[in-house]
Amino acid sequence: MSISDYKPIDDQSLTPNGDPMQPNLPLGAAIPNRLTNNMQFSLQNRLRRHAKTWDAARSTDTGATFENEGNVIIGHNGNFAGSANQIVPYTTGMQFSTHPACPLVVPFRFDLSPAARRIKVRVALTCQNAPGGMMAYGVYGVNNNRLMGLDANIEDFNAETHVPPPAGNFFTAEIRATNQYADVGLTSVVGFAGMSYYELEIDLNRFASGEPSLAPITEITDSTILLAFQSGYDAAAGVTTTLKGHGGGGISIEQPGNRIIHVNENFNKYVGIKDVGADHEVIEMNPKLVPPGESWHQVLASFTDDPTQSAYGGGVEEHLLIWPPIDPARIGIGSAADGFATASTGTGIETGDTITRYPVSLFTLYSVTIQEQY
Repeated sequence: MSISDYKPIDDQSLTPNGDPMQPNLPLGAAIPNRLTNNMQFSLQNRLRRHAKTWDAARSTDTGATFENEGNVIIGHNGNFAGSANQIVPYTTGMQFSTHPACPLVVPFRFDLSPAARRIKVRVALTCQNAPGGMMAYGVYGVNNNRLMGLDANIEDFNAETHVPPPAGNFFTAEIRATNQYADVGLTSVVGFAGMSYYELEIDLNRFASGEPSLAPITEITDSTILLAFQSGYDAAAGVTTTLKGHGGGGISIEQPGNRIIHVNENFNKYVGIKDVGADHEVIEMNPKLVPPGESWHQVLASFTDDPTQSAYGGGVEEHLLIWPPIDPARIGIGSAADGFATASTGTGIETGDTITRYPVSLFTLYSVTIQEQY
């Protein structure tokens, strides 16, 4: 039974401040009873709480002076709109996106106390481009070998093509049915005052379960709370382009690792919009031959191939750094001795093939609060 008030000793009966010597309720019984109640109250209301925040002030601010500091705090400078040492306007919070088929996990160290029965995780963030999914779980014990809640898994993962799940099917159906999970909608639709707020709950349930992984905790224990995110993609906003040979006939896919591709677009399209590290996309490759069929890759960054030119100059080709790398078995042979596509053979991924670029969920974390509950 939840206790909401600290009870004085003389409030034992149904009559507040009644006679402590009333029948069947001697003062000697009231003292230990109230001592027990008040100890329980202290346990319920003095559990551990931890918070982590990221700066929500935009780096376009000209500066702010803090009392007794004597210094002006300004935003981070970088390469924006074609010029170095410019203030980038969207560097707020902690920004990231994920491959729509591969969640990204953010860990938070948190010592678990014996009195905890549940863990509340409250998150303030923004979500742009497309709706996504978020869940919380935890690990504890020697080498973090014991699990709190359901683990972060996804359904029907294809290790060869990395095809995203159907819209809204983030993680697994079992996870989506728990309080560990929350659908993350676009902040422009479900947000309040420019931010979205979510509450997740990990039900420890250690004492009701006989599973070894949920064994009772008898002392303060090292543990880690994990927030997992999975980006969705906006299928209606796909833009097609083609793979382009570097330098007018060179290779379209660079070694080592097959992680850089050249596309038939110029980098100057980003002037005044974004810099090289702000591409949050996933690409779908559609090679001529099926199989191998399509494959999906997250764009980690876009950049240019000629460092001697202005980053936003006309005619500078755009290159994409992608993950996962392209399977060598999916690359067309072409006519080059190096085994990469320099001519169309109609087999595998080659120069001239169509790719589709989709925006993915861009998460911006501002604060995470972790709190134990009795």
